[in-house]
Amino acid sequence: MPFQSGIPHPILNALARIEPDAKFVSHGSTHVQSLSSNQSYYVKMGRERDIEQYFGEAESLRVMATACPGICPHIFECFVDEEATKRPVFISEYKSLGPLNKRSAVELGSLLAEMHEKGRNPTGQFGFAIPTYCGASRMRNGWENTWEKTFDKMMGDLLKCLEDVGEFEELCRKGNQIRHKYAFGLTLSVFYGYDK
Repeated sequence: MPFQSGIPHPILNALARIEPDAKFVSHGSTHVQSLSSNQSYYVKMGRERDIEQYFGEAESLRVMATACPGICPHIFECFVDEEATKRPVFISEYKSLGPLNKRSAVELGSLLAEMHEKGRNPTGQFGFAIPTYCGASRMRNGWENTWEKTFDKMMGDLLKCLEDVGEFEELCRKGNQIRHKYAFGLTLSVFYGYDK
């Protein structure tokens, strides 16, 4: 397959598996469009150290799409280019995002609530099966019996990443106060003041 300007070979090869014989055009570093089908793709290629992050992102999008179809982009490919670069490649449906108006914000909120309700672990536990990332912050995840323990674990992971940087002492102190005060025994509705 000939190289098409601006699209790395591992991504182009993967796109060819999705749409054989198609021509593709790049609209920036992460947006590729098929000239054959007009389908737009979100594409990215990471570093070797990003492999876990890419697979966590792909799996979380798959689980969200199963729980609530249409809420997130469809995943076409997520793999490690073993032949050449040893780097992760991610290809999904491209969604053009913009600001929300009041109606679309309410619709998104309803979809998110539905996704969380339907997306529960069959055993009733809270969490996720594999590590994911919030930006560069690794979330260990795993399964917990209560939402409070899951929330505490996520907050702990985020605060640990900030503590490791060493520049956010006040934020970390306040975050840990919240964890100790609210994560065990009280519901989040008390934390947000909805019990009044």
